[in-house]
Amino acid sequence: MPKRAKPRSGRKRPPDRPSGPPTRRSLPTEEPDTWAPATVQVRIEKGSATGQARRRHLEDQVLRLVNAARQRAGSPPLKADERLRAAARQHSERMSDLQFFDHMDPDGSDPGQRMLAAGHPAPGAENIAAGQAAAEPVMQAWMNSPGHRVNILNPAFVSLGVGVDLRPGGPFWTQNFGY
Repeated sequence: MPKRAKPRSGRKRPPDRPSGPPTRRSLPTEEPDTWAPATVQVRIEKGSATGQARRRHLEDQVLRLVNAARQRAGSPPLKADERLRAAARQHSERMSDLQFFDHMDPDGSDPGQRMLAAGHPAPGAENIAAGQAAAEPVMQAWMNSPGHRVNILNPAFVSLGVGVDLRPGGPFWTQNFGY
C-alpha cells in the first residue's frame, strides 16, 4: 500500500509535470527562472454548465486512457467511482484556489483522509499533475513517471475518480485510486 504524505509547508507547483512519488511527499528541485506556466486557452467558470460538461468529458477521457494502458499491461479495468471523483475534484479545486501543488492540503488532510471523507471505504493512492490542458498530455506525463505509472497499472486497484480544475492558474489534475 502506498505511503501517506507527511505534512510540510505548501510550495508552489512545478510546471507541466506530475508531482514526485504519487503518495509520498517529494518536492522537485527548485529551478528558478527556467520555466513559465502553461498557457491554457480554455477559460471555464467553475459552475457553468459548459464548464461542467467539459470537465466531465476530460475526466472520463482520462479514465478511458487509464483503462487502455491497463489493458495493454494485462491489468483489469478500473470502474468510475463518483466518491473518488468528488475527492479528486475537491483536491484539484483546492490546489487551484490556493495555488499550491501537493498531496497534502494546507488544511493538513492527506489523500486517504480526503477519500474517506468523500465516502470511499478503501482508499488506495493519488496522482496529481498541473499544467496540462488535455487528457492525453497529462496521461503521458503520468505514464512517464515511474511512481505514477505504478499506481495507474496496479492490478489491485478496482476504482478510479479523476478530477480536473481548468480555471486560470492551472489546470490541476487529481487521480484517486481505490481498492
